[in-house]
Amino acid sequence: MSQGASSSHNTAREGGGVFLQQSTLAVASSSSIANNAATNGGRVIVSFESSMTLGDSTSIMHNVAGNGGGGIWLSTSSILTITGHTCICSNEATSGHRGAIAASKSKILLLGSGDLNMSNNTAWYFGGACSMLHASLWTDSENSSRTHQPASRSRLTVRDNMVSFGIETDVNNGNGGGLFVSRHSTVKLGVTVVVISHNVAVQRGGGLFIEGSTYEEATGPSTVSRCSSTEKVVFWRLGLVDNRALAGDGGGHHFAAGRTDQRNRQYSGQRWRGSCDF
Repeated sequence: MSQGASSSHNTAREGGGVFLQQSTLAVASSSSIANNAATNGGRVIVSFESSMTLGDSTSIMHNVAGNGGGGIWLSTSSILTITGHTCICSNEATSGHRGAIAASKSKILLLGSGDLNMSNNTAWYFGGACSMLHASLWTDSENSSRTHQPASRSRLTVRDNMVSFGIETDVNNGNGGGLFVSRHSTVKLGVTVVVISHNVAVQRGGGLFIEGSTYEEATGPSTVSRCSSTEKVVFWRLGLVDNRALAGDGGGHHFAAGRTDQRNRQYSGQRWRGSCDF
């Protein structure tokens, strides 16, 4: 897509805005994919070894999916690369999961100072902003993590997302108002600044739900706390603020393999920089 291009008000069974299969697409700066609808899954489908690169000031907004992946559905060895400021916002999965991004057996890469904002998205079952199943989210900032130069830091913002379905007796749905990480997934973001705030889960993990995972937070290159399990999650700087779990545990974050942290529950307003001490 050329600079300033737009794909809008399109309708399809899958991939209402864009459908990629074993293909490559570069979305130039100041472009948008908005107000598209798909009756099944994914306003943007990136599947079967495809790759999509989003340039600076790009947006994927106000798209609606009938099943899952309101903004982007990534699957089967596909890669989504963020090179500048990207807003995947105000998308909705009306009867599925993963409001902004559905990542399965795929990779999301923040390149250089990539800035990904996932806000005001809604999912039905889990992962209000993003759900990761056999997937990875990471940055290429290995060199900048040694120098800690602010200009080279990427940023991830997960704000005001919601999982809308779930009942008190059903703990399998309604989890992960912001991020849902499960099934051998990896989150490793170098010196990325991560802010997860004002997200709501009907059941567990208002801001962050990690199922059977290793969690690490590194406040610097030499300070890392470790836990043992199948997934690997590493944050350099993490702020969990004012997230809510309405019927379950873990207002800020919920680890299914360990003790939960409820300090963000019911808008406590506590800023959390955990050390995996459960």
